Amino acid sequence: MKVLLPFLLIYINCFSQVSQSEKLTMEIYENLVSNITNNFISAPILEITLTEINPAKVLNGRMYIEKKLIDLFHDSHNFEAHMAYVISHELAHHYLNHGWTKQTGFAFKNDNKKISISDKEKLIKEMHEEEADLWGGFFSQVSGYNSLAHAKEAISKIYKGYELPNEIEGYPSLERRISIIESNITKANKLAKLFEIGNTSLLFNLHSLAESCFTEILRNNVNSPEIYNNLGIAYFLEAVSGHYKLSRINYPIFIDDNSTMKIKSRN
Repeated sequence: MKVLLPFLLIYINCFSQVSQSEKLTMEIYENLVSNITNNFISAPILEITLTEINPAKVLNGRMYIEKKLIDLFHDSHNFEAHMAYVISHELAHHYLNHGWTKQTGFAFKNDNKKISISDKEKLIKEMHEEEADLWGGFFSQVSGYNSLAHAKEAISKIYKGYELPNEIEGYPSLERRISIIESNITKANKLAKLFEIGNTSLLFNLHSLAESCFTEILRNNVNSPEIYNNLGIAYFLEAVSGHYKLSRINYPIFIDDNSTMKIKSRN
Protein backbone atom coordinates (compact mmCIF):
# COMPACT_ATOMS: atom_id res chain seq x y z
CA MET A 1 0.00 0.00 0.00
CA LYS A 2 1.40 3.37 -1.00
CA VAL A 3 1.82 6.05 1.61
CA LEU A 4 1.30 9.60 0.41
CA LEU A 5 4.57 11.46 0.64
CA PRO A 6 4.51 14.08 3.43
CA PHE A 7 5.88 16.80 1.17
CA LEU A 8 3.20 16.30 -1.49
CA LEU A 9 0.83 19.25 -1.55
CA ILE A 10 -1.85 19.90 -4.12
CA TYR A 11 -3.54 23.26 -4.34
CA ILE A 12 -7.07 22.79 -5.65
CA ASN A 13 -7.80 26.52 -6.06
CA CYS A 14 -11.58 27.04 -6.30
CA PHE A 15 -12.66 23.68 -7.73
CA SER A 16 -14.16 21.47 -5.08
CA GLN A 17 -13.71 18.03 -6.62
CA VAL A 18 -10.42 16.60 -7.78
CA SER A 19 -10.71 14.90 -11.16
CA GLN A 20 -9.43 11.39 -11.79
CA SER A 21 -6.73 12.87 -14.04
CA GLU A 22 -5.50 15.10 -11.23
CA LYS A 23 -5.42 12.17 -8.80
CA LEU A 24 -3.44 10.19 -11.36
CA THR A 25 -1.08 13.14 -11.78
CA MET A 26 -0.48 13.06 -8.02
CA GLU A 27 0.27 9.34 -8.15
CA ILE A 28 2.71 9.78 -11.03
CA TYR A 29 4.50 12.56 -9.15
CA GLU A 30 4.65 10.45 -5.98
CA ASN A 31 5.98 7.42 -7.85
CA LEU A 32 8.70 9.37 -9.62
CA VAL A 33 9.87 11.19 -6.49
CA SER A 34 9.89 7.93 -4.52
CA ASN A 35 12.22 6.38 -7.07
CA ILE A 36 14.55 9.35 -7.16
CA THR A 37 14.86 9.59 -3.35
CA ASN A 38 17.48 12.33 -3.40
CA ASN A 39 18.78 12.73 0.15
CA PHE A 40 20.50 16.05 -0.49
CA ILE A 41 17.75 18.13 -2.08
CA SER A 42 14.16 18.11 -0.86
CA ALA A 43 11.50 17.29 -3.41
CA PRO A 44 9.56 20.29 -4.70
CA ILE A 45 6.03 20.89 -3.45
CA LEU A 46 3.52 20.16 -6.19
CA GLU A 47 0.81 22.70 -6.91
CA ILE A 48 -1.93 22.38 -9.50
CA THR A 49 -2.92 25.88 -10.57
CA LEU A 50 -5.72 27.51 -12.55
CA THR A 51 -3.41 29.83 -14.49
CA GLU A 52 -3.20 29.31 -18.24
CA ILE A 53 0.11 30.86 -19.19
CA ASN A 54 2.87 28.41 -18.13
CA PRO A 55 2.05 24.70 -18.59
CA ALA A 56 4.57 23.51 -16.01
CA LYS A 57 7.58 24.95 -14.22
CA VAL A 58 9.74 24.68 -11.11
CA LEU A 59 10.51 27.78 -9.08
CA ASN A 60 11.72 28.31 -5.51
CA GLY A 61 11.19 24.72 -4.40
CA ARG A 62 7.77 24.34 -5.97
CA MET A 63 6.52 22.59 -9.08
CA TYR A 64 3.56 24.25 -10.75
CA ILE A 65 1.40 22.26 -13.14
CA GLU A 66 -1.61 23.92 -14.68
CA LYS A 67 -4.99 22.22 -14.63
CA LYS A 68 -5.24 23.24 -18.27
CA LEU A 69 -2.25 21.00 -19.07
CA ILE A 70 -3.79 18.04 -17.24
CA ASP A 71 -7.06 18.58 -19.11
CA LEU A 72 -5.09 18.82 -22.36
CA PHE A 73 -3.75 15.30 -21.84
CA HIS A 74 -6.97 13.97 -20.28
CA ASP A 75 -8.36 12.12 -23.30
CA SER A 76 -5.03 10.74 -24.43
CA HIS A 77 -4.50 6.98 -24.34
CA ASN A 78 -0.94 7.77 -23.21
CA PHE A 79 -1.93 10.15 -20.39
CA GLU A 80 0.45 8.58 -17.85
CA ALA A 81 3.42 8.69 -20.23
CA HIS A 82 2.68 12.31 -21.16
CA MET A 83 2.37 13.47 -17.56
CA ALA A 84 5.40 11.43 -16.49
CA TYR A 85 7.43 13.15 -19.19
CA VAL A 86 6.45 16.62 -18.02
CA ILE A 87 6.84 15.84 -14.29
CA SER A 88 10.16 13.99 -14.63
CA HIS A 89 11.47 16.77 -16.85
CA GLU A 90 10.59 19.36 -14.21
CA LEU A 91 12.04 17.20 -11.43
CA ALA A 92 15.27 17.04 -13.44
CA HIS A 93 15.47 20.83 -13.55
CA HIS A 94 14.88 20.88 -9.79
CA TYR A 95 17.41 18.22 -8.79
CA LEU A 96 20.03 19.30 -11.33
CA ASN A 97 19.71 22.89 -10.10
CA HIS A 98 18.77 24.42 -13.43
CA GLY A 99 17.09 27.37 -11.72
CA TRP A 100 19.16 30.15 -13.31
CA THR A 101 16.05 31.49 -15.03
CA LYS A 102 12.37 31.61 -14.21
CA GLN A 103 11.68 30.18 -17.67
CA THR A 104 12.73 26.65 -16.73
CA GLY A 105 11.19 23.54 -18.21
CA PHE A 106 7.84 23.98 -19.95
CA ALA A 107 7.38 27.52 -18.61
CA PHE A 108 6.55 29.08 -21.95
CA LYS A 109 4.97 32.49 -21.99
CA ASN A 110 2.02 32.96 -24.32
CA ASP A 111 1.32 36.57 -23.40
CA ASN A 112 3.42 37.87 -26.32
CA LYS A 113 6.07 39.32 -24.00
CA LYS A 114 9.61 39.04 -25.35
CA ILE A 115 12.23 37.25 -23.29
CA SER A 116 15.62 38.94 -23.31
CA ILE A 117 18.39 36.37 -23.17
CA SER A 118 22.01 36.28 -24.31
CA ASP A 119 23.36 33.73 -26.80
CA LYS A 120 25.44 32.14 -24.03
CA GLU A 121 22.43 31.73 -21.77
CA LYS A 122 20.44 30.32 -24.67
CA LEU A 123 23.08 27.63 -25.20
CA ILE A 124 23.07 26.85 -21.48
CA LYS A 125 19.31 26.55 -21.54
CA GLU A 126 19.42 24.17 -24.48
CA MET A 127 22.00 22.08 -22.63
CA HIS A 128 19.73 22.05 -19.55
CA GLU A 129 16.80 20.89 -21.66
CA GLU A 130 18.86 18.03 -23.06
CA GLU A 131 20.05 17.04 -19.57
CA ALA A 132 16.49 17.21 -18.21
CA ASP A 133 15.14 14.97 -20.96
CA LEU A 134 17.86 12.36 -20.44
CA TRP A 135 17.72 12.46 -16.62
CA GLY A 136 13.94 12.51 -16.56
CA GLY A 137 13.72 9.87 -19.26
CA PHE A 138 15.89 7.49 -17.23
CA PHE A 139 13.87 7.84 -14.04
CA SER A 140 10.60 7.62 -15.97
CA GLN A 141 11.77 4.41 -17.59
CA VAL A 142 12.82 2.72 -14.35
CA SER A 143 9.60 3.96 -12.71
CA GLY A 144 7.49 2.19 -15.32
CA TYR A 145 6.64 5.06 -17.68
CA ASN A 146 7.94 4.92 -21.23
CA SER A 147 7.72 8.69 -21.33
CA LEU A 148 10.31 9.67 -23.92
CA ALA A 149 8.68 7.39 -26.49
CA HIS A 150 5.57 9.59 -26.20
CA ALA A 151 7.30 12.90 -25.46
CA LYS A 152 7.09 14.17 -29.03
CA GLU A 153 3.32 13.79 -28.94
CA ALA A 154 3.17 15.43 -25.49
CA ILE A 155 5.15 18.50 -26.42
CA SER A 156 3.25 18.88 -29.70
CA LYS A 157 -0.01 18.86 -27.71
CA ILE A 158 1.39 21.56 -25.42
CA TYR A 159 2.34 23.84 -28.32
CA LYS A 160 -1.02 23.33 -30.01
CA GLY A 161 -3.13 23.59 -26.85
CA TYR A 162 -1.37 26.76 -25.68
CA GLU A 163 -1.23 28.21 -29.21
CA LEU A 164 2.52 28.67 -28.99
CA PRO A 165 4.64 29.65 -31.99
CA ASN A 166 7.29 27.16 -33.11
CA GLU A 167 9.96 29.76 -32.39
CA ILE A 168 10.03 31.36 -28.92
CA GLU A 169 12.79 33.85 -28.18
CA GLY A 170 15.24 32.54 -25.61
CA TYR A 171 14.04 28.96 -25.90
CA PRO A 172 14.88 26.03 -28.20
CA SER A 173 12.47 25.84 -31.13
CA LEU A 174 9.82 23.14 -31.28
CA GLU A 175 11.84 21.33 -33.93
CA ARG A 176 14.95 21.49 -31.76
CA ARG A 177 13.04 20.24 -28.70
CA ILE A 178 11.77 17.27 -30.70
CA SER A 179 15.31 16.62 -31.95
CA ILE A 180 16.59 16.65 -28.35
CA ILE A 181 13.86 14.21 -27.32
CA GLU A 182 14.60 11.82 -30.17
CA SER A 183 18.34 11.86 -29.47
CA ASN A 184 17.73 10.98 -25.82
CA ILE A 185 15.30 8.07 -26.26
CA THR A 186 18.05 5.57 -27.04
CA LYS A 187 20.35 7.04 -24.37
CA ALA A 188 17.74 6.84 -21.60
CA ASN A 189 16.79 3.28 -22.53
CA LYS A 190 20.46 2.29 -22.57
CA LEU A 191 21.07 3.78 -19.12
CA ALA A 192 17.98 2.03 -17.73
CA LYS A 193 19.23 -1.26 -19.13
CA LEU A 194 22.69 -0.62 -17.65
CA PHE A 195 21.05 -0.11 -14.26
CA GLU A 196 19.34 -3.50 -14.53
CA ILE A 197 22.51 -5.23 -15.78
CA GLY A 198 24.56 -3.63 -12.99
CA ASN A 199 22.23 -4.94 -10.28
CA THR A 200 22.08 -8.40 -11.84
CA SER A 201 25.89 -8.47 -12.15
CA LEU A 202 26.27 -7.88 -8.42
CA LEU A 203 24.07 -10.88 -7.70
CA PHE A 204 26.36 -13.07 -9.82
CA ASN A 205 29.58 -11.58 -8.36
CA LEU A 206 30.50 -9.87 -11.64
CA HIS A 207 31.88 -6.88 -9.80
CA SER A 208 33.82 -5.28 -12.65
CA LEU A 209 30.83 -5.40 -14.97
CA ALA A 210 28.58 -3.90 -12.30
CA GLU A 211 31.15 -1.15 -11.66
CA SER A 212 31.27 -0.31 -15.37
CA CYS A 213 27.47 -0.12 -15.60
CA PHE A 214 26.95 2.17 -12.61
CA THR A 215 29.93 4.36 -13.53
CA GLU A 216 28.55 4.90 -17.04
CA ILE A 217 25.18 5.95 -15.63
CA LEU A 218 26.80 8.46 -13.27
CA ARG A 219 28.98 9.74 -16.09
CA ASN A 220 25.78 10.89 -17.76
CA ASN A 221 24.86 12.97 -14.69
CA VAL A 222 22.10 10.51 -13.72
CA ASN A 223 22.27 9.45 -10.09
CA SER A 224 20.33 8.05 -7.17
CA PRO A 225 21.18 6.56 -3.75
CA GLU A 226 20.72 3.05 -5.20
CA ILE A 227 23.30 3.69 -7.90
CA TYR A 228 25.88 5.09 -5.48
CA ASN A 229 25.22 2.35 -2.92
CA ASN A 230 25.56 -0.48 -5.41
CA LEU A 231 28.59 1.07 -7.10
CA GLY A 232 30.26 1.25 -3.68
CA ILE A 233 29.46 -2.41 -3.10
CA ALA A 234 30.96 -3.29 -6.49
CA TYR A 235 34.20 -1.45 -5.59
CA PHE A 236 34.34 -3.08 -2.16
CA LEU A 237 33.67 -6.63 -3.29
CA GLU A 238 36.15 -6.32 -6.12
CA ALA A 239 38.80 -5.14 -3.64
CA VAL A 240 38.32 -8.03 -1.20
CA SER A 241 37.66 -10.77 -3.75
CA GLY A 242 41.37 -11.22 -4.45
CA HIS A 243 42.21 -11.86 -0.81
CA TYR A 244 41.35 -15.36 0.40
CA LYS A 245 40.97 -14.44 4.08
CA LEU A 246 39.08 -11.21 3.45
CA SER A 247 36.73 -12.80 0.93
CA ARG A 248 35.56 -15.36 3.52
CA ILE A 249 34.34 -12.69 5.96
CA ASN A 250 30.69 -11.69 6.08
CA TYR A 251 30.37 -7.91 5.78
CA PRO A 252 27.41 -5.70 6.77
CA ILE A 253 26.72 -4.62 3.19
CA PHE A 254 23.68 -5.14 0.99
CA ILE A 255 22.56 -4.59 -2.56
CA ASP A 256 19.83 -1.97 -2.41
CA ASP A 257 16.79 -3.85 -3.66
CA ASN A 258 14.22 -1.90 -1.66
CA SER A 259 13.64 0.56 -4.47
CA THR A 260 10.76 0.16 -6.87
CA MET A 261 13.19 1.02 -9.63
CA LYS A 262 12.52 -1.77 -12.10
CA ILE A 263 12.49 -1.65 -15.87
CA LYS A 264 8.92 -2.09 -16.98
CA SER A 265 6.56 -0.47 -19.42
CA ARG A 266 3.03 0.70 -18.88
CA ASN A 267 2.64 2.31 -22.28
